[in-house]
Amino acid sequence: MKKLLLLVLTLLLALSAFACESQNSGENGTKTPSAGQTTPTAAAVPTDTPALTESVTPTETATPTVESPTPTVAPTEAPTPELTTTPEPTPTYYVEPPLDDDRPTTVGCHPITLSGNRDNHTVTDRLCYYEGDKCFIFFDTDLDLPGDFCKNVELIIDALEQETGMSFLNCSEKPIGVDCCTIRYGYNPWGDISVGKKVGIYVFADKKDEALLSCAFESTCEFYSYDLLSEEIWNSVDSYRTADWRRHSFCAYGTLVHELTHCLTMRYATYTDIILEGCADYYEEKVLTALADKSEDFASSLECLYLSSQVQDKVTPENAEAIFLNDYRDLSHADRGDEYTLGRMICLFLEETYGKSFMRDYADALTAAGFPMRTGFSFVTMDDAAIQKQAEVFKSLFGDDAFTRFGAWYQDHR
Repeated sequence: MKKLLLLVLTLLLALSAFACESQNSGENGTKTPSAGQTTPTAAAVPTDTPALTESVTPTETATPTVESPTPTVAPTEAPTPELTTTPEPTPTYYVEPPLDDDRPTTVGCHPITLSGNRDNHTVTDRLCYYEGDKCFIFFDTDLDLPGDFCKNVELIIDALEQETGMSFLNCSEKPIGVDCCTIRYGYNPWGDISVGKKVGIYVFADKKDEALLSCAFESTCEFYSYDLLSEEIWNSVDSYRTADWRRHSFCAYGTLVHELTHCLTMRYATYTDIILEGCADYYEEKVLTALADKSEDFASSLECLYLSSQVQDKVTPENAEAIFLNDYRDLSHADRGDEYTLGRMICLFLEETYGKSFMRDYADALTAAGFPMRTGFSFVTMDDAAIQKQAEVFKSLFGDDAFTRFGAWYQDHR
């Protein structure tokens, strides 16, 4: 009996020892495989089996250490050096219209054909143009054009060339000038049209009565005329609608002749203000007279032409050259216009005493003396020395006593 109890106690002790060893092995988290066994790997876990989460029982003495995660920075490629190129200069006379602008960009490229009949009228509802042998005529919107307008403009050009002995196309170089469109619109609707040596004539509508004035450069001219405003524009502006006296019952061409004279003569030389403005007034009368039988509008334009022969200061044989040298640069605004009047009288004097070719011959002499064709705003500055030199050219061509003789002539013709 004692032997049996001893055997049972021995077995219990052995089982207790085995249980302790198993528990210690589980707490350490490792198990030594027996011979012939292999440790299973993660690859042996089927992909459709949920991942097992191992739970770790924390101990009182174990303080978990939390490390700040190191951000993972994706590798970046070395930046490619940007190629530096010098952009081609943008012409100052052309500005591309903004893409978000509601103005169409091709509206100026619509050619227009007028009937040639004065009684037919076309109201422009878009920007358009006409090409002639020696000119391009660019039309604003809201213009009421008589059917013979383009034909009459070409008659003016031909008459100017005949009267002056000059040619719009035979100038020494292509005119550069100033693009009226950039000033007027902020961009050029006709920028794709190559004008070349032809004269560009921009017929604009003063739609808000802003007192916009006609002007000219050697390449182009601007022409504003109340006579060409559409009825819709005229009746929409109070200062127009209540003042019908401001427009004619015909198209007055005098101002256009004046500005085209500037375009033509400036293609040959640079002049003093007296000659520049005076010859424009002079040829305005000559051309309208020559064309009076071509259209009743020319005849009516001639009838309403006002040309004065009086200036503020008395012109005498003794002071005529001094007045030329001063060039009316010190006139107050109230006296403006004397350069037009005196210059026109000089032209009348030269036609009578020298001949019809006086303007072309004088332009050629000025060019030879260093006063070439104007190019936009780049032209010879008319300071005292330049005007003195122009006076010397004047006397060398028309006679040393030319100014004295003019002073005496003016006394008889003023």
